[in-house]
Amino acid sequence: MTRQGFQSPPVASVNASNNLGETLYRTVLQLKPAVVVEFGVLNGYTTMSIAQALRDLGAGHLWSYDLWEDCPYHHGDLADVTRALEAAGLTEFVTLGKMDFWDWCRQPTRFDLLSIDIANCGRMARAAADLLKDERARGSVVMFEGGTPERDLAWWMVRFEREPIAPLQDVLGFRVLDERFPSWSIMPAEAARQD
Repeated sequence: MTRQGFQSPPVASVNASNNLGETLYRTVLQLKPAVVVEFGVLNGYTTMSIAQALRDLGAGHLWSYDLWEDCPYHHGDLADVTRALEAAGLTEFVTLGKMDFWDWCRQPTRFDLLSIDIANCGRMARAAADLLKDERARGSVVMFEGGTPERDLAWWMVRFEREPIAPLQDVLGFRVLDERFPSWSIMPAEAARQD
């Protein structure tokens, strides 16, 4: 299979301004996950970035979840994201669904890579580290939006007094993948942390 390479998804996203989709794309190529789970689709930018990597790997599937219109704040439209995936030829690599991250954490499905972009704050990062420790002990990796001091100063983090993520770096053992705003970080599998 010929690798097609990364093309910035033609949808609105704060991640697009710094081409962070390419960071996600490269991370997926490196990790080669068979099962990717994503929470926080919005307009599909990260979904399409991850799906392009799975396409170029010729293997793997992405299960992308959002609350869609049930989200009381800024949310994406399932039909629009479906059309964008179809136009990009990525539908065979993605299944879109409706699910809440916190509900899923009670009984998570198996995953190799989890991507989280749900108005992330320290509470989410702590939950991912704690509630998903069994999966991480089995080799699963958690990737999430945020993790830098600049991102912790986003207007909504300050206004709603959300717990910052960056000060938790040593405690939770994550590393920043890309510092450009809004930044992306990764929590390696527990086995990798212990090595």
